[in-house]
Amino acid sequence: ALIFTIVQLPDSIEVARPELLLLLVIYWSLSAPRSAGLTFAWLCGLAVDLLAGPILGQHALAFLLVAFLTHKFQLRMRIFPIWHQTLTVFMLLALYEFLVFWIDGIIGPAITTWMRWVPVFTGALIWPLLNNKFLQQDRIGVKMLLPIELRYLLNRETGEFFREARLDKQNL
Repeated sequence: ALIFTIVQLPDSIEVARPELLLLLVIYWSLSAPRSAGLTFAWLCGLAVDLLAGPILGQHALAFLLVAFLTHKFQLRMRIFPIWHQTLTVFMLLALYEFLVFWIDGIIGPAITTWMRWVPVFTGALIWPLLNNKFLQQDRIGVKMLLPIELRYLLNRETGEFFREARLDKQNL
């Protein structure tokens, strides 16, 4: 996700580049809040600052705030239906973009066009693919998120196996 953040994309799709690293921070804050906590989010934001940010600490602060809110509401968010969780992630991405926009405005001229907010929409559209609930869909998530060799093994498993394998139902 960090490499995707710094790789140059064609101009036509550059404006729609989602914040994949932030989506992964949100995902890990929901799935494993003890192992991927606020320090992880701050380090990811600092890495973005070091590689692509105009000022050191801008993205680190925004990542930290989004991870804090995700961590604070993670028990609620984990039981939301997928559409509600996607809407919540959309609001977290909008908060991140607003914080970066605000800091940009303080340090210099900020980008004020509507295209600044396109990554918020693309990130919200990508969120269901990263979510554990997507893996519960019959044959969709398995094909997209796992290597082809494992697909045949998983097709032989029963529904009980998938219910037991859910991260949100385990005592981590």
